[in-house]
Amino acid sequence: MTHLYLALLLALPASARAGGGGANDPALGQVQLTPEQEAHLGIRTAPATLATTPRTLPYRGVLVPRPEGPGAAIGPSGGLGAEAEARIATAWASAKEGVQLAEADLRVAAQELERATRLAEADAASLRRQQEAQAAHDRARAAVRAAREREAIARRLLPSRDAALWVRVALYAGDMDRVNPDAMARVRPLAHPPDAAIDAAPMDGPPSADPSATTVDWFYDGTGLGGRAGQVVLVELAVHEPVECLVIPAEAVIVDPAGVSWVFVAEHAGAWVRRRVQVLAADREQARIGAGLAVDERVVTDGAAELYGRLLGMGE
Repeated sequence: MTHLYLALLLALPASARAGGGGANDPALGQVQLTPEQEAHLGIRTAPATLATTPRTLPYRGVLVPRPEGPGAAIGPSGGLGAEAEARIATAWASAKEGVQLAEADLRVAAQELERATRLAEADAASLRRQQEAQAAHDRARAAVRAAREREAIARRLLPSRDAALWVRVALYAGDMDRVNPDAMARVRPLAHPPDAAIDAAPMDGPPSADPSATTVDWFYDGTGLGGRAGQVVLVELAVHEPVECLVIPAEAVIVDPAGVSWVFVAEHAGAWVRRRVQVLAADREQARIGAGLAVDERVVTDGAAELYGRLLGMGE
């Protein structure tokens, strides 16, 4: 689906988009092209076809660390949470600062010890002063060791972005018979478009449930999402009963900055009409349409963004 091209177009001043309208009618969403213009834009179309596709149920998922063994359990939060992570990050920053301060004190103590030693050798200072400088140096060196240990502990507590993650879904018990446990799930971070979803394979996780919420935990492979433990994601679970709906190529769908989905439909020779559609789901190849199209209507695949630009007065 096309997103960035439209954002760039609409970012232009109105004067840059308004130019000669010709036969184009933005109010009706209609664009008129000559055969030469169609060839220049490389317009290609594809029909909307009926297809039987897997039906899905949307669920909230949480990224959790992969269990290390068959008896391992996963905490109820699925991660540390943003507040806990912030506290650990703050502690790590303080520990690093503590190391720097301790190392600075050690350098000063080393300089004082060297000076006291030279003065004692020249009989210009007492032996007691040298001993006090030595004791201060030893305390500073011990402080550096302790500060480095504290920093290492805080660093180990930081959640790793490279750790293997799973997706945990708290599945309502009433949906267990409907959802296909062997089917791949579609997973994507919140606020990402549908075509950003990845296929996630079901995983055999530790048995866990929440009786108070009447849910059972199902797990999926989170490799490729690039998130971290505790992050919430959107999961689409395939159900046993497939659904029949219209399918068109994904590149035919244009999403404007307001999040509305459009396609261009061939009305007659040389005339293309913009039409709003309801996208039920989409991947990188196909978009499932719930409303806005009829079977066998032809939609523009190659050149859809260019038609939208002409509708706005660009490139005329």
